[in-house]
Amino acid sequence: METISGYYDDNEILTFQADVLQVNKTDKNYEVILDKTYFYPEGGGQPADRGIIDNCKVINVLKTDGQIIHLCDKEPSQGTVNCKIDENWRFDFMQQHTGQHIVSGALKQIGDYNTVSVHLGTEYSTIEIAEESISDNHLQEVEMLANKIVNENRKINFHWTDKTGLNQFQLRRPTKEENNIRIVQIADFDTAACGGLHFAQTGQAGLIKYLYKENIRGRVRLYWKIGRRALTDYWQKNEIVLKLNSSFSCKTEELFQKIEQYQQDYNLHLKKLNDLSLRLADYQAAKILNKTQKIKIQNLSLDFCIQLFSQEENKYIIKIAEKLIKKDSILFLLINKNEQNFNWFVGLSENLSIELTQIIPQFIKKIEGKGGGRPPFWQGIGFNNSYIDSIENVFLKIVQETK
Repeated sequence: METISGYYDDNEILTFQADVLQVNKTDKNYEVILDKTYFYPEGGGQPADRGIIDNCKVINVLKTDGQIIHLCDKEPSQGTVNCKIDENWRFDFMQQHTGQHIVSGALKQIGDYNTVSVHLGTEYSTIEIAEESISDNHLQEVEMLANKIVNENRKINFHWTDKTGLNQFQLRRPTKEENNIRIVQIADFDTAACGGLHFAQTGQAGLIKYLYKENIRGRVRLYWKIGRRALTDYWQKNEIVLKLNSSFSCKTEELFQKIEQYQQDYNLHLKKLNDLSLRLADYQAAKILNKTQKIKIQNLSLDFCIQLFSQEENKYIIKIAEKLIKKDSILFLLINKNEQNFNWFVGLSENLSIELTQIIPQFIKKIEGKGGGRPPFWQGIGFNNSYIDSIENVFLKIVQETK
């Protein structure tokens, strides 16, 4: 038995009553079949409606063998049920789909760009064209023409036909359908076969705004904000611009120059800061080397040093380690204490060929930490700060006992 569906006949009906004919429980949800419905099932490039049936959430709608199947999160009651379609969801995707037809028609008129793929997402709508590139000038013309068609509020007509009746329509792109073909025709502008939901007038599509493009599989994918989404996008971006105007104490047209100058100043200060950090690392490395002690490891005599830091940048400590590694016959342990844990760094002079592959894992195990590396530098983290007080003795004991 086919479900009586009215979403094509009157897409403004959002609340209705219907009788439950069948409910099938699946692993994930309930499949509900009604005697009639205005819920639009996914198809024609448009997502299905959302809403409720008898206080059950409708999470998807499918059409199979003439039946409209409503996928619900729980089982509705038997008999007559109240149904409500999510108005915002329906209106949004009708704007996206109507707007997409207008944009595709504009692409065809401006540069004979053929739409080959469409995706109506929840954030933006995309249109792929069968071209490797499209100029910014053409995109601006497409946007201008699309909004002109919206502002003219042209009538949109709908026709049903079959394969033999297609020759009376000049379609923007061919269709593979042979029966029950639905034609969407924007007056004196665009004609396409489509099973989605559209408005009766182009004006309801609202503002159409091009975002950006990307190349994919030898085609160009164009991103668009349509209708309420375009307005929301404009509000958000305008708010950001106003905040930037305030932060930089300038007008909108001066923003780019201000930000560019700020970036140049920032890079200059960053370079100076890095130079100072290197000089400070040199100074700190020299101080650490003044506190070395002689140890023996694997029958070699060398200098060992340890230094404790508190909440320093790990990048700065690594710079110090890089300085120490350049010195001769040095083994060092650097600890950076944080509020809840600590970072450890172990390094060995580049001129030494001492094997630490056994020492480092034992050290990590003893301090209940983690980490790794390879000669001449290892680093990691310790999760318990109580180990810091004894960490030098722990490390040296492992070093001196390892053969």
